[in-house]
Amino acid sequence: MKRRSMFAKLKVNQSAGNVAHSALPLDSNPINDYFDIGKQIGSAGPELAWKIYEATRRSDDKEASVFFFDKRWAEKFGKSSGKRKETISEVLKRGAQQMDRLRHPKILQIYHKVEETNENLAFAAEPVIGSLANILGYLEDRLRQGVPSSLREYTFLEFEIKYGLLQITEALVFLHYSSKLIHRNICPQSVIVNKKGTWKLAGLEFTEKCGDGDIMTPVSCQPFTSKLPKMCQPDLDFLAPEIQASSACSPQSDMFSFGLLICSIYNNGHSPIKANLSVQQYVKQLELVIKTN
Repeated sequence: MKRRSMFAKLKVNQSAGNVAHSALPLDSNPINDYFDIGKQIGSAGPELAWKIYEATRRSDDKEASVFFFDKRWAEKFGKSSGKRKETISEVLKRGAQQMDRLRHPKILQIYHKVEETNENLAFAAEPVIGSLANILGYLEDRLRQGVPSSLREYTFLEFEIKYGLLQITEALVFLHYSSKLIHRNICPQSVIVNKKGTWKLAGLEFTEKCGDGDIMTPVSCQPFTSKLPKMCQPDLDFLAPEIQASSACSPQSDMFSFGLLICSIYNNGHSPIKANLSVQQYVKQLELVIKTN
C-alpha cells in the first residue's frame, strides 16, 4: 500500500463517489440553520453511531464538520422502543455536551452545541478527516459501513503514530488530573483525526468522576452487560478487566485501554481481545492475552 502522510492535504471532494449521500433526515435538524452540510465523510462514537459530514458555517464560511445521529438507527441494534431510542440518545448527547464543557486543545473542539429533534441529534465541530476507527477499518465488517477510499488508502508514518499517541496522552492527563474524570472508552471510535492531522480525544459518553482525594482510588461503574444496548456501553474489546470483574474503574483503567489502542493501530484497528460482544468470550480472550504475553 502506498504510504502517504496524514499531514498532506486530504482531497475529500474526490471521495464523493465512494460515500453515497445518506437518506437520513438531516434537513429536519435545526443545525441546518447554522451550517451548510455536505456529504458524509466518516463516523465515530459507540458502534460508530455518529455519522460525520463535511460542513461550512454560514455566519463566516468557516470549515467545520457536523456529527449526526438518526434515532431510527437504534432499531438496527435490537427491538425498537421509544425508551430504547431515548436511552441511546441521552448517552450520545452526554458525550457531546462533555466535549463542549471540557475545553482543551487535544479534545475535539465543538463549534455548535447539540441540536435535538424527535428524530435525530446533531452538533458541529472542527473540520475532521474521520475517526481512527475509519482510518484503521475497525468495525467496518461488523457494521457494514462504507469508508471513503481516501481513508482506506492512508497508512500512518511511524512519527505520526507516536505524535498522535502523545496527543491522546495529553488529553488523558488533562482529563484525569485537571477534570478528575475517567474516560472509560478509549478505543479507535473515540479518537478523531482533524484536517491538520491532529489526533483529538472524543467519545466522552461514559465518563466517571475520580475518587475523592487520591484520583487513583477505584470508583464503582457499570460493567458490560447484555441487558443494555451496545450503543450505551463502552467497547468490550477495549475494556479494562477490573471494570468487568469488580465493577470498578480508575485512571489506570484508561491506561489499560490505551495500551490496547496502541496494539490496535498495528492490527487493523482490532484489539488483542476479540470478545464479539460476549462477556464469557471476553474472559477467555483476556486469559489468552495474559498467557501469551
